[in-house]
Amino acid sequence: SFEAIQSVLNHFPSYRHLLITCNPEGELIDTFAGVEGFQALALHPATCDQGLAMTSSFTSMVLAAQLLTLSDREEVVAHTATISHAAESFLLEVPGLVHRIAELNPQRVCLLGAGALFGAASEGALKILELTDGRIPTLAETYLGVRHGPLSFLDRSTALVCLVSNVESSRHYERELIAEVKEKGLAATTVAIGYPLDSQIISSVDEWIEIDAAQGSVISDMFRPPLDVILPQLLALTLSLRAGLDPDNPSPRGAINRVAEGVTIYQERQ
Repeated sequence: SFEAIQSVLNHFPSYRHLLITCNPEGELIDTFAGVEGFQALALHPATCDQGLAMTSSFTSMVLAAQLLTLSDREEVVAHTATISHAAESFLLEVPGLVHRIAELNPQRVCLLGAGALFGAASEGALKILELTDGRIPTLAETYLGVRHGPLSFLDRSTALVCLVSNVESSRHYERELIAEVKEKGLAATTVAIGYPLDSQIISSVDEWIEIDAAQGSVISDMFRPPLDVILPQLLALTLSLRAGLDPDNPSPRGAINRVAEGVTIYQERQ
């Protein structure tokens, strides 16, 4: 991150920078605080995870970036309350669902999502891979992309998590893919997350859970990633513990660390 910022400053000095960080005492702020056009939004120190997998850090920084797109303080407060309510309701159901998935002893996990939800799928897949020290391979894909070869990743030991879009034009393709997985018996279990979930999707999955905002309002896909990552984050934690690993330091062989180590920065040619 340090070298990336420095490179942009060198080549494009007129560019403005906004750093969103969970570490208010980090080197990035100390180094660039006085640079013209550089601003930092430092979150509360409690958001800076000390474990390897940055779960609350990820959620907090994504939410902070999303809030910057809103127009005024009142809208920020209202949106934060909506997301908070939805998360609290979601968390009442997620632990039981995660336990049932883990009891199936999945050997692989695939997460599907479109648009912003593909980002949530990618983050969820990364967390499961990290916290199980790579013992459980993961795949994140879009519903259309998975058809072009990656669908072969699925087998009867795979847990498939489908982040279902609130955009109907996307949901047409998602329904078809989920139904195809059921018809072919490609997964150990298929889980759908979304709101509202229609009867066709519910009939094609083994488990489903809805993200319900206050008064039944629908949260757009753009704002859903902090919510959709909750299930794979908790699944990652559960699978890590079942494997006898330490979730705060899940790689006893030292394959990965909380902060990347051993990276040589090569100077650019002028």
